Amino acid sequence: MLKSFFIIGNGGCGTSLLRGLLNAHSQMEVAFELWNPKQKDQVEMNLENWQKLAGEKKDKGLVWGNKIPLEQFITLGWTDEDILGLSVYFKIIWITRRYSKYFKKPTRNTNKRLMYENNWARSNDLFWKFREKDPKCIIQVSFEDLLLHTWVELLRLCVFIGVGYEPFMIDGTKDTGHNQYQHDRILIEKL
Repeated sequence: MLKSFFIIGNGGCGTSLLRGLLNAHSQMEVAFELWNPKQKDQVEMNLENWQKLAGEKKDKGLVWGNKIPLEQFITLGWTDEDILGLSVYFKIIWITRRYSKYFKKPTRNTNKRLMYENNWARSNDLFWKFREKDPKCIIQVSFEDLLLHTWVELLRLCVFIGVGYEPFMIDGTKDTGHNQYQHDRILIEKL
């Protein structure tokens, strides 16, 4: 059964890359951070809008997805329970990245560095809460595996979503939705 999905992960974990790769599939339409900051405390309203969009795409034979970094849910004031509630309506693709020098990058802004550290820890906690709640609704993809074994990870995701794998999905690197992440190929040097 086809079911719409959300790509969730910390900023810098590869959510934009994964969005581009999946959006290149002929049967998928993956939105780029579709949320409404004017509705910070109207979680149900956002869910209703997302469900409506997903239904409209399904009527056209497409699978709808949305990519939102965890930080944006936090900005909207979503609690862990709100985020976990997405699994009632959507499959969840959770992308992770090793806590590496990327998150430890030097910054003059100590608050920003602490935010990265806290969000990384919260992201891991939320992933396991999703797994406990409904292990069939969530799949984890590591950024490192996505770069090293791109077609294997895309095949795994296509099975999870319920569509056939399409080799040209790799061309999604050219349209990630975020200009600084658009490239002609997968950049292994990002490891």
